[in-house]
Amino acid sequence: WLTHFMTNWIGDDGVLKRLSCQVRRHNPVGDTLHITGEITRKHVVDGEHLIDVALSAVNQDGERSVVGHAVASLPSRSHR
Repeated sequence: WLTHFMTNWIGDDGVLKRLSCQVRRHNPVGDTLHITGEITRKHVVDGEHLIDVALSAVNQDGERSVVGHAVASLPSRSHR
């Protein structure tokens, strides 16, 4: 879930460098998950523009099901 969320969000020009997650509760068939992400850091390493993203999945009852962290490389806005 979190991988699809991130790759859809960063698009074809972005690269998902790293992703980790912890499943905190079982998701039975029929649960609806709402996935959100928040950029927690933007930085440049060796000319590569990176973002850190805190991820969370919450079910229809408001219970947090999954937490995660991702690092993605995005093209610089000045190069578009």
